[in-house]
Formats: sequence, C-alpha cells, structure tokens
Amino acid sequence: MPDTDDASPRFVARAAHVFNAAQVDGAKDLAQSHPSETVDPPVVFTAFVRSTGAIIREDGARACYVPKIDTILLPLRSAFHSLEGYAATLAHELVHWTGARHRLARDLTDCFGSQAYAAEELVAELGAAFVLADLGVARAPHPDHAAYCAAWASLLCSEPRALATAASEASRAVDYLAALQVGRTTRDALSRDTDPLDQSTDGAGRFIQAAA
Repeated sequence: MPDTDDASPRFVARAAHVFNAAQVDGAKDLAQSHPSETVDPPVVFTAFVRSTGAIIREDGARACYVPKIDTILLPLRSAFHSLEGYAATLAHELVHWTGARHRLARDLTDCFGSQAYAAEELVAELGAAFVLADLGVARAPHPDHAAYCAAWASLLCSEPRALATAASEASRAVDYLAALQVGRTTRDALSRDTDPLDQSTDGAGRFIQAAA
C-alpha cells in the first residue's frame, strides 16, 4: 500500500506543440508593439568619446572597428537595452581603435601567435572596463565583461602571462585615450571658435563623429 503521507515532489511529463509567431496567421507582432527607446549615455562619456576624434557610424549590422577605413561601426542606438551596454560596446571598439598602426601599433602576434585575436579581444574588454570605471559610468564591471572574457578561457589557460599582458596593453590604450582628452583641452584653449562637440550627421540623422 503506497505511503499517502509522502510529501516529496512528483514530476509529470507533458508534451505541447509550439509555433513561431511567423508561422501563425494573424499573430500579433510583439516586437513591434514594444518599440525600443533610444539610449543616451551620460554627458561625461559622450564628451570623452568625441574628444578622441574617432569616426563613428551608427548604421552597422554589428559593432566593430574597421581598420581599412579607420571607422567604428555600431548598430543603431535603439538596439541597445541599456546605457551601460551601449557605453561598454563603444568603449570596447575604441580600445580596438587605439591599436591602429598610426596610433599604438598594437600587434600581439609575436606574443600569442594564432591566439593573437583572442588576446586583442581581451585587451579591448579589459580596456572598456577601465574606461567605464574611470568615468564613473559603471563602478563595478558590467556583467557582459565576465561573459566575454569567459569566451577566451582557452587563451588564459594556455598562456599564463596572457592576463597580465592584456591588462598592460589595455592600460596603455586607456592612457592613450586619456591623453587625447588633455590634448583636446589644450587646443580648445587656443581656439575658442570651434566647438569640440560638433558632429555631422548622415541623411538618416545618425551621427558621424568628425575626425580631430
């Protein structure tokens, strides 16, 4: 006779048919019913970015730095769910931007060989965390930083010096970006007629940062 006083949980398996909304005629488009709002980062971060003189276009399918045209591409700002996410992504690409040949000429191939790409991504992610902390945009590391770094666990396991080297290169990148802030302040003192925060836009109203 079964023990009726047994209070342990019991699991029952059930199956159900589910469909993608696109497969259902007349289904409401929930994505369109809740349009994303534009995320505006703090003024201090916007001023920091503009002072670098980096060319930034918010019309890309994904975030990336394109060395061939020396331009940072970002998705539309409305694609980001938080100002921290937008700022972290842009700061990440700015660190990549510092590695161009005519800037810091950062080449990690000699140190890490085939894992140079992973090392560069680690540099960019650490640098982004440093920038956001310095500006007070995120006092603690953004959750995305940990997730991104976890993707390069093999590099950290196979190269004991990878983290220290990446942190050193990230610090150099942040110092480079900080020096641009000082340089812009000096130029502004000599020429008051030019607004350092001026920016141009494309035909769709997306901003394109004017090069310094």
